[in-house]
Amino acid sequence: MLEIASPLTACTAAPPTGSALGLASSAPRALMQIASWAGFEEALAPVLTRLGLQGLGDYRKARQAGDVTCFRIAPDRLLLAHRDPLALSASVEVLDPARAASLDLTHARWIITISGREAPALLARLLPLDLSPGVFPVGSFAQSGLHHVGVLLHHRADARYDLYVPVTWAQSLWTLICESAEPFGHQPEREAP
Repeated sequence: MLEIASPLTACTAAPPTGSALGLASSAPRALMQIASWAGFEEALAPVLTRLGLQGLGDYRKARQAGDVTCFRIAPDRLLLAHRDPLALSASVEVLDPARAASLDLTHARWIITISGREAPALLARLLPLDLSPGVFPVGSFAQSGLHHVGVLLHHRADARYDLYVPVTWAQSLWTLICESAEPFGHQPEREAP
């Protein structure tokens, strides 16, 4: 399988040990959107069963089963993130094409990871979301706008947030996030002149 090239010109691989804020980026391993126009839950039941998921879930809490994460992004749409592209493709093959369709978004999205104890404070400057633990606990996700670009924020783990952004906007959003992170002590890598 071909490796996806990063759309970012400068990227920090991981936060320094003990850092209050870390920024990193990666390609999604496999990302698939599924939509249905006739009996959504019934049409998707075979795929969800194959992936080990029960029911459609809700619009705030991501569901996890093994290597797959499921986001209910609209009344008739799911977004599936999987670690194994072949397993995800095989699971989606059981869809009835007369009732549902899938769209591979793996090459259309990029993941920017914001981690560390200052991650919620940085995100509060960037997104109009309440990220307090009681409102946005681990496992929550929200669709929002970042600098007029539609994004999906997933509170993946304690002090770790994954921001799914369109690849075409990844560089400009990365630059904005890095600039916004500087008051928190984050020093992004700079390209040599």
